[in-house]
Amino acid sequence: MNPIHFTRKEPLSQESLGKTLSSILNQELLDGRTSQVPLSGGGSKRVRTWDYLFNVDKQPTVIEFDGNDHYMDALKIKRDQEKVEQAQEKGVRVVRWPFWVQLDSLTLKHYLGLEYPITTDFPHGFKGGTKYFPSCFCEKGVSRFLKELDSLPPELFDAVVESLQVMCDKHGREWVLSTTVQEKLKDLFP
Repeated sequence: MNPIHFTRKEPLSQESLGKTLSSILNQELLDGRTSQVPLSGGGSKRVRTWDYLFNVDKQPTVIEFDGNDHYMDALKIKRDQEKVEQAQEKGVRVVRWPFWVQLDSLTLKHYLGLEYPITTDFPHGFKGGTKYFPSCFCEKGVSRFLKELDSLPPELFDAVVESLQVMCDKHGREWVLSTTVQEKLKDLFP
C-alpha cells in the first residue's frame, strides 16, 4: 500500500476524487455514462447517471461529488434524493461527497469504510478560497449541509466549524452563515 499525499492549492474536484478512488480500489474508473440507473415508475425512459461506480467490499457503490450547486438549487437537491432512492431500491450504495470535504484517510474511512494512508495539504471546510458559504445555500441546501455536518466524525466536524469561524472573522458572520446555521451552531460561535 503506497501512501498518497496531495499537495495542491485547489480543493478536491470530481475528477481528482474519481481518479484517486480508482487507484486506491485498483478498479477501472467507470463514469456516469456507463453506470446508469433507469428511473422507476410512470413508464419514463429517462436514466439517472452517476459520477462514478465502484465495487466497495463487494457492493456496487456510486460516488457522487456534490459541488456547491447541490446546496444552492432546491430542484437539484430533489433530483439527488430521487437518485439515491432509486439506487437503494436496486441494492446500490450511494456515497455523496460534499465539496467542502477533502479526501484523506479520515474521510475515506468515514464515507467508504476504507483504510488507506492518504493526506492532503488543502484544508477541510470553507477556508480554501471558496466563495460559496452556507449563507449562499437555499433552505434545502442548508438542511442538507447541517445533516452532513452532524454526521461527520468529531475531528472533521471541528475542522469544518473552525473554517467557518475563520471565514466569519474575515467576512462577517451574516455573510458566511445563514440564520438557520447560526442558530444551530450558536454554542460554537460566541
